[in-house]
Amino acid sequence: MHAETKRDVTRQLNNTAGSFELVLVPVLLSLGGWWIDSRLGTAPWFAVAGAVLGLVGATFKLRLDYLAAMARHEADAPWTARRASRSASNERAA
Repeated sequence: MHAETKRDVTRQLNNTAGSFELVLVPVLLSLGGWWIDSRLGTAPWFAVAGAVLGLVGATFKLRLDYLAAMARHEADAPWTARRASRSASNERAA
């Protein structure tokens, strides 16, 4: 495999990781909650709590990943460089 092809595959896997997290984390936590419920006889409280906790946590992580990606994108944008050069020239003029 060429280096560019490996980079493309890695980039695509990184892009799909969020969908797996959004589905698998709540499912795994609800299964763990179901197991605890079966041991303690408290059905369905731990299963529901695990699903909700997993969904909230996965959503929060996706949001943080999105904000970090947008910050990287904004830093690399051409208009950011123009803004920085303008502010530097304004500081020199003052």
